[in-house]
Amino acid sequence: MVLQFSDDQGSKQTAGEYDFAFSQYPQLSKEFADVTFYGNAGDKKTVKVDNQSYSGYHYIEVVNQKNFEPAFKVAQFSKAIVPSDETVQRQNGIASQFAAESRTKKQFDENRKKYNYTPLVATEIKPLDGMINGIGTSREVVKWVYSAKPGDVAEAPFQVEDKIVVPVVTRVYEKGPMSVEKARPLVESIIRNQEKGKLIAAKAKYATNIETAAQVTGQQVLREDSIMFSTPFIPNVGQEPKVIGAAFNKALLGKISTPITGNGGVFVIKVENQSAIPNPAGDIGQQQAEIIVGLRRAYSDPRIINEILKKTVKIKDERHKFF
Repeated sequence: MVLQFSDDQGSKQTAGEYDFAFSQYPQLSKEFADVTFYGNAGDKKTVKVDNQSYSGYHYIEVVNQKNFEPAFKVAQFSKAIVPSDETVQRQNGIASQFAAESRTKKQFDENRKKYNYTPLVATEIKPLDGMINGIGTSREVVKWVYSAKPGDVAEAPFQVEDKIVVPVVTRVYEKGPMSVEKARPLVESIIRNQEKGKLIAAKAKYATNIETAAQVTGQQVLREDSIMFSTPFIPNVGQEPKVIGAAFNKALLGKISTPITGNGGVFVIKVENQSAIPNPAGDIGQQQAEIIVGLRRAYSDPRIINEILKKTVKIKDERHKFF
């Protein structure tokens, strides 16, 4: 029958006889595989297969089945674990009781210690924020914060996603100059480095040559060659635009500079040579610099315009009361 009727040249070469392992099941047409593996020895059946590789009618005889072993079908299911209504009501009742007992910041702190609750501190909450870090989407909590005063505790808890929140306002930053306490972590490292720079610069202030400057500061003299004005990065040193700018100062050609306080240290330089080279069209470094400048302007220009408008146009933004 194979030699007379089959269109499958591979079957003609084997007289239609094949051995299949169950591991091949996924690669076989389902209709064919089901008869082969789930039928019984001696079964004869014609099936229609409709796919790109084996489309057509197949006459199948199951000659033998052997090497039976245990097999398993493994499936993975996911199910969201959500609290029941009873759990939500119970936790909401606990939070409501906590809010009722904590009408002041002092009572809030006493009760959280009493019940061993760990507070979540949220900072820098803006009027139009829709989310609070650690809590989730919580626009209603933000609106309440901006209607409360320092020390106020919410009369009722807020349901925020899968959490029940009892907020308390600990501090309000008024418009105006930043407080010392808030500004300190932002500028402390900058001011510390500036003061360090002054101390180091004082040691090298009266040095008459590079070697003396290195000796009084306990450093080695380093040589940098072929630095470029368009690139503020110095190999083995870092990002030092002040030093690059000084290196192209014609007044320093052949002379020792005064101490320069940079980003990563205090520098004393001596310029041995300066030269200008043509900047050919298509210079990759120049193109990259222009792209960076363009990106910075695209980011900073709208912000600058907004700051100018804030100073020139008197508009009181109260959107947070309505949205």
